[in-house]
Formats: sequence, structure tokens, C-alpha cells
Amino acid sequence: FKIINNKKKLIVFNPKINFGLIGSSKNNELKNIILSQNFKCTIFDKKKFKNLNSFFKLIDILISYDNHYIFSKEDLKNFKYQILNIHGSILPKYAGRGTYSNMILLNNRSVGATLHIVTKRIDLGDIIMLSKKAKVKKKPFPYDYIKINEKLSKSLLKKFLIKIKKNFKFELFPQNQN
Repeated sequence: FKIINNKKKLIVFNPKINFGLIGSSKNNELKNIILSQNFKCTIFDKKKFKNLNSFFKLIDILISYDNHYIFSKEDLKNFKYQILNIHGSILPKYAGRGTYSNMILLNNRSVGATLHIVTKRIDLGDIIMLSKKAKVKKKPFPYDYIKINEKLSKSLLKKFLIKIKKNFKFELFPQNQN
């Protein structure tokens, strides 16, 4: 990928990149989406790789989804390209853990997903893409949010991959760091 500096912060990804996935029990489903768009993809497996650095050497872009691991400054520094995260809300709202619980407590029935760059501050990296929004039923349970968000996140990933193949220039949107 390369960042194009002008008045807008734009990023272009090489259509021949190798993806890595980390964090989710849904990684096989995400891998199938990536493979269906003719990209290479490897899932991080603690048994197969002795550490993250050995995994990092095989991939260009790491996608973190439903991941409970917090990347250290060393991880971010040692990774050769970019770590991206698919977050279960439209950021900056509901950043961090407990997204769905917080949505329920605050009576928010609008669900979405955000693809953003991972930085040392959790869920505060520049936004690459947002999903459309969807509504959950009245009196929802966390499971209701999860099911809708999974569908939106997969759709967001597929749209992202299609845009990469078309050499799309993504405009990065900074988040309010406060």
C-alpha cells in the first residue's frame, strides 16, 4: 500500500497483497471471502506459528476481527505494512470492548461496522470504510447485535477487497482522539 499526500489523506493497496487474519472464530468464513476475491490469506494459529513476528513475515495486511488481543507498540513497529481492524460499531461511538452491552445499556438499536487502521490507541486509527447501518429488533439481546454485525462486517470486507482490485483510492478519515 502507499499513502498519497495531498489535501486529503489517501491510501492505495496493491492488488497482489497477502492477507492475514487474527482473532475470530469466524476467521474461516472471512478467509473464504478473501479467497473468493482471488487474494491469498493465512489465519494466525498459535500452534503453527511460534509468535506473531513469524506470522507477520508471511503477510502484507493483517485484519483483526473480534480480536481480544491488544497489539503492542512492538507489534505495530515490527509489522511491515498495516494492521487493520473491523470494529463492531460505527466509530468513534462504542470504541473498545463491550460494544454490544454498551449499545443495549444506551438503548441504541443502530448497528454498523468500521474498517480502520490499528494504532497504539484502541479503535482510534484512521477510518478506511464504514458499513451501512442496520436496526436490531426492540428489546434486543447481545446475540441480535452480533448476528447483524457479522453480516455487515463480512459485506464490508468484501466491498473493501473489490475496491482494492479496482485500485481504488481510499480516503482516510481521522477520528477525534478525545
